[in-house]
Amino acid sequence: MKTAIELQRPEQGPLPTLELCLYQGSTPINRFVLAPTSTVRVRQYLGVDLLPGTLSGQGYINTGDYPVFAAAGAAPTGDLRLTLRLLLGGTSVDERQLATFTRTADGQITQLVPGSGELIHLRHDPIAVLLRELTLDYGDALRLSGWNAPSQAAPGAALPVDLRWQAQRPIERALFPELLLLDPAGRVVAGDLAAPQDGFYPTWRWRVGEPVAERRTLQLPPDLAPGVYWLSLRVHDFAAQTLLGSAAADAAGQVQLGPLVVQQRRLRADCRSMREMCYNSAEPSIPQYNCLAGIGYVLRGQARCRAQRYSSLTMNHLSSI
Repeated sequence: MKTAIELQRPEQGPLPTLELCLYQGSTPINRFVLAPTSTVRVRQYLGVDLLPGTLSGQGYINTGDYPVFAAAGAAPTGDLRLTLRLLLGGTSVDERQLATFTRTADGQITQLVPGSGELIHLRHDPIAVLLRELTLDYGDALRLSGWNAPSQAAPGAALPVDLRWQAQRPIERALFPELLLLDPAGRVVAGDLAAPQDGFYPTWRWRVGEPVAERRTLQLPPDLAPGVYWLSLRVHDFAAQTLLGSAAADAAGQVQLGPLVVQQRRLRADCRSMREMCYNSAEPSIPQYNCLAGIGYVLRGQARCRAQRYSSLTMNHLSSI
């Protein structure tokens, strides 16, 4: 049985501790304590996979911590309930029921009844763009069936990348795709690592064959040099501390999706004459501008006067590189 918790907009000061408690009647059977990362002040994602055979647990705290919880001293059968408790400074400030269920003699969970809205997840609308079709399998469980991204971008841009996934079989735990941008030497210059749909719809909830669309944003460095880069993708299984294999992957577990051309931002200018006032004639005449580096345009024109700070230029031609 899976539980997923989202901690939204943490306030300043100590963060609460989250405790999942398993009861039979009023008797505690096991508990699973999750402590959010104290230095993170944005959304955090936590959860526990409850293993019905032993009533032990495997947890996760964001993408950096994966606690393992011991089995219950006794694993009773019959009716059980699971609650979520909020603690501040070791004191319980809130507790609510998440679910009730029945554990059978052979260690199976039946008659699961969610108890409150904490088990409702946000589903994203399908992406209303045309995707490039492909079949890219990661292991025998996960498939990328489509993607799309702009072919060009400028340094510092926020690059939207659309992905469409599909589960080939039931996926038992959360997987984390990582989108990368590689330079011509294969070095990573930008990346985005997150659960699909920002964690709102983790892979262990996917139905087999269901298309799951998401949009990611890859933030390009503002000082990224112009050139041809490659978008690449790999998938992490943090619980198993491994990358999912793919027949198309390189030695680093990455699969290249396609190229991205990074260009300098282009300035718009009038091709007619451009003139500036001359204040003095302390400098020699500038014979010709062949190229003004750094703005992505070729400038040609004759200096018409001598000037220390300003020159009166007649622009004969202006064209983009």
